[in-house]
Amino acid sequence: MTITELRDAIEKPARLPDVALTFDTGLVAEIIFALRERDKAIAGALPLLQFTLERLFAERDGTHLTWEAYNALGNPEQGISGVEGAIGTHCEDVFQQLPEDTQNKLGQVFLPLVSIDETTGEATRRRASLERVTSDDDTQTFVNLFIENRLLQTGRDNDDTVYVEITHEALFRSWERLVTWIETTRDDLRLLRQIEREASTWDKSYLLSAERLKPIHAAIERLSYPLSEHAHDFVYPQQMLLKELEDPATSEQRRMRIGDDLALLGDPREGVGVKNGLPDMLWLPVNGLEGTFGFEFGEFAVADFFIAKYLTTYEQYQVFVDAKDGYHNKQWWQGFPEKYQLRKLSEQRTKSPNNPRDSITWYQSVAFGRWMTVQFGGLELAHPSGNIMRVGDNAQIRIPTEWEWQWVAMNGHEKWQYPWGDWQAGHANTVESGLGRAIAVGMYPHGEAVCSALDISGNLYEWCANNKNESEIIDASNTSFKMLRGGAFDNSQNKARASYRNYYDPYHGAFNYYGCRLVVAPILRL
Repeated sequence: MTITELRDAIEKPARLPDVALTFDTGLVAEIIFALRERDKAIAGALPLLQFTLERLFAERDGTHLTWEAYNALGNPEQGISGVEGAIGTHCEDVFQQLPEDTQNKLGQVFLPLVSIDETTGEATRRRASLERVTSDDDTQTFVNLFIENRLLQTGRDNDDTVYVEITHEALFRSWERLVTWIETTRDDLRLLRQIEREASTWDKSYLLSAERLKPIHAAIERLSYPLSEHAHDFVYPQQMLLKELEDPATSEQRRMRIGDDLALLGDPREGVGVKNGLPDMLWLPVNGLEGTFGFEFGEFAVADFFIAKYLTTYEQYQVFVDAKDGYHNKQWWQGFPEKYQLRKLSEQRTKSPNNPRDSITWYQSVAFGRWMTVQFGGLELAHPSGNIMRVGDNAQIRIPTEWEWQWVAMNGHEKWQYPWGDWQAGHANTVESGLGRAIAVGMYPHGEAVCSALDISGNLYEWCANNKNESEIIDASNTSFKMLRGGAFDNSQNKARASYRNYYDPYHGAFNYYGCRLVVAPILRL
């Protein structure tokens, strides 16, 4: 509409004999100026005009529409005209018609419809598909009501997709509720719009660093931000990182970095972290044998059991440490020599949640298994052999015996040198890797045992249940040296062999190359 047409739309109805309204001098010109200057969308001019005139009529002085009423609608000090103020008031009135649960969807509705200019920080409107904005019944109700009241409008893109957009950018200045929401989300919106643009040109050959992704994830969580599938892969690259591990050509240094990145981003692998407030172990079945088997250190029976896929991680052990009934509960230390009970826990070397818990003694490993047995009492695991193992009944959670551990490491009767067969570089974190520290669990999928357990060789030595020279003796009340298996990051490949035996003092052995792995197995005196 032209300026003349807008003026006629205001003044001619007001002059009708049965209406006979008048305006303060200059008021009509101000309304027209505000309509033309503030809102560039011609389609939005008449609704804005309607809202303004309705408010002025409601606040009229007899038959006179006044500057006083007009200025009261806006906020001249903040540059908000009466026209903008009128639509802000109307918008709030419409919003209050919504049920409370639907009102809570404000952010979800406006998130796709608002863009933040990276240079000025100003909010502007943007189109989004109607399907994206109306993802549930509440958002559908919200959008429908705002469309009926001409606060949102729909149309069709060139590809015939139905879109929705904000009718009046004046809302960004005049609707206080929306203004407040934008202020609290401005930085997050600006960041996420930037990420959307980067994702649109991403060819998957480049991954953002974990340091950069961390604030992006925080913004997504705060806003419950809906991502396209492509953008989701861009900002949640964990699966791509894990796929990279499957390539034998991935370097040792890169494997270490992937583990560190997963720690920062959130490691998605089952069996690595915590679930429902308890360590999330992934139990793998191991077939036992009939009769006994002659190991180098004696002849032993090996019953069916389950072994944790990963070494116990720092995050998992920390649950035990922090629990009210955990580390400091004397129940888990009963039967140990008195001076060996409740020793102060040594500091972890690398406090990444997905790194193996290092610097723990044999007694601290046994205490953890005792606590786990109680926490998971009643857990049933069906072994492929048909044997049902019930924790607290015919099985317990504990560290393995040497013969259980070696049975896994050498693939039973096969007597493999290493869990994967003959030595191959890039299959275990030993001194040959050159990394110089333990890294996240499971970074060497090619070094898995036949049962799929990872890091059986390398990364950290694993405490075993039995004594050094009296292999058949399993007794937590004695102070004999206890066995360690698997080698560590600072040992050569020779010490990572399935048959290599190591041992140390069960009380003083809190070194940063000692850790533990748990099994669900027949009950012992542990």
